[in-house]
Parts: sequence; C-alpha cells; structure tokens
Amino acid sequence: MLDCSEKYNFGEKLMKRKKLLRICAVLSMILCFELVFVLVVRGQGIGGAYRKNLNLGHQYILDEDYENAVKAFSEAIKANPKSEAYIGLGDAYLGLGEYEKAWESFEDAQKLDETLDLLNDKFGVTKLTILDQDGSPVSD
Repeated sequence: MLDCSEKYNFGEKLMKRKKLLRICAVLSMILCFELVFVLVVRGQGIGGAYRKNLNLGHQYILDEDYENAVKAFSEAIKANPKSEAYIGLGDAYLGLGEYEKAWESFEDAQKLDETLDLLNDKFGVTKLTILDQDGSPVSD
C-alpha cells in the first residue's frame, strides 16, 4: 500500500505528464499554423511556383516584355504543365513574332484541354482555294 507521500508523488508526476502533453499539443498546433502560413500565404506550396510564374508572365505580357514573359511561362510549365501556361507562352511568342513557336505552344495547350480552339482563335481560319488557269476553283 502507498503511503501519503508516495500518493502525492504519483499524483504530481501525473499532473506533470498532463501538463507536458498540453504543451506538446500547443507547440504542434503552432507548428502546423506556421507550416500553413509558409505553404499558403507565402505561395510556396504545391502550385506556388506555377502560380507565381504564371502571374509574372501575364504581367510581362501587359508590359510588352515578351522575352521575360517567355522565361516566366516556361518556368510555370516546368512547375506544372497546364494549358493556361502554354497559352501565355504562345501569346509571348506572338509578341516576339515567333509564329511557329506560338503555334506549337497553342497546340500543346489544346492537347491538354481539347475544348480549346486556340489555333482558330489566335491565327484565324485559313482557306486555301486552288484556281485553274481560268481563275475557277479546282474541285477535288
């Protein structure tokens, strides 16, 4: 049987353990909040580099700084190859007059999102009509 001093000592140890567990729980919560802050608020989470470079590329387009726009959209594509970044890259190439690269970027975007009709939207529809010597259209 425990005497009075042993009971007190046991109860004191139990209280210390509970207090230590509470402190650990509070510290864990603080650590979780810090992690969320770093990942979400500062934009370093999944997609952070993508979103940062995508926004930067759009700003460069607005500033007509197409070379830096190409760099920013290329970095966004490295982080996460989405159609939105390929469209921006294509727009930057259009601004530089590099039409073949723009076409390829728009094609890449369409491969990722088949609902897009970028090539027609960006380059228009070209109709080729072959004429004979009289100037009449030649049919197939």
